[in-house]
Amino acid sequence: MSTRAWILLALNALTWGSSFLFIKLVVAGTTPLMLTFGRCALGAVVMWLYIWLRQTPAIISGRQGLEYHRSERMGLLIVALMTGIPFTIFAWAETHITSGLAGIANASTPVWSTLLAMRWDHDHRGSPMRWFGVTLGFAGVAILLVAEGATGSAADTLALASLTVAAFCYSIGGITTRVRLRQIDSARVAAWSSTIPAFIFAVPAIYSLHGHLPPTNALLALLALGVVPTGIGLLLYYKLLEMVGASRAAMVTYVMPPLAVAYGAIFLSESVTIIMVASMIVILLGVFIGSREWGGPVEIEGVTPAS
Repeated sequence: MSTRAWILLALNALTWGSSFLFIKLVVAGTTPLMLTFGRCALGAVVMWLYIWLRQTPAIISGRQGLEYHRSERMGLLIVALMTGIPFTIFAWAETHITSGLAGIANASTPVWSTLLAMRWDHDHRGSPMRWFGVTLGFAGVAILLVAEGATGSAADTLALASLTVAAFCYSIGGITTRVRLRQIDSARVAAWSSTIPAFIFAVPAIYSLHGHLPPTNALLALLALGVVPTGIGLLLYYKLLEMVGASRAAMVTYVMPPLAVAYGAIFLSESVTIIMVASMIVILLGVFIGSREWGGPVEIEGVTPAS
């Protein structure tokens, strides 16, 4: 890859990896529903502003919402729900577990994606090595769950388990993007995936506040979360995707969990255990094995955004 591509990859990993830190800071002062609404709304503003400013031929030729086919509109709705729902799950989970643990659990998303791709995407056939990779990835998640169940509370274990559901949601969004939304410009898919859940979660978010505004520090963290990892991070990823292709852009998956753990340890003084490191290695090894065609890399498009 070129120097510019490596820089983009590093920036993408740094921005996406920070999302778990910001989530932890936001939920310390407001509700998970408010986080989802604010994050999606701010991310949508960044993405639509990008579309308006760039006005590239690909974006200009992108069809407007009312011009999408019925299957595409349904696809956009699915992707939007599979963005908003896991955002909320991650926010709730981080009221019980550390941001580093959440970052490691998020690494199971491409494992789910590989499993779904083998079933629904005819370009990705199952093979013994892929099945081994999927099994290994889930084994890493199981290590986390068993360790948390032995040392943490029932609520902590439930929170960690819920993140596997969130990761599954992300993978559904990714495979839907690949199968149903190939003809829509990626920037517009990203923008709609934040815009739709912003409208869906607006009223529940306001109601969840019970008339109490979040404190300033929570609002500032929410602003950073919506603009940096949600808005800018996703745009960086799609730019990287254009430059180097899906298989190389997916390398960001391997860098995010260690960064999430590092952010939590440095800024929140979270502890890093041997079990966390071991499970992270096992999950990422499963991702590596499961996402490759042995004899050449697999082009898996629509890698799901970070939480």
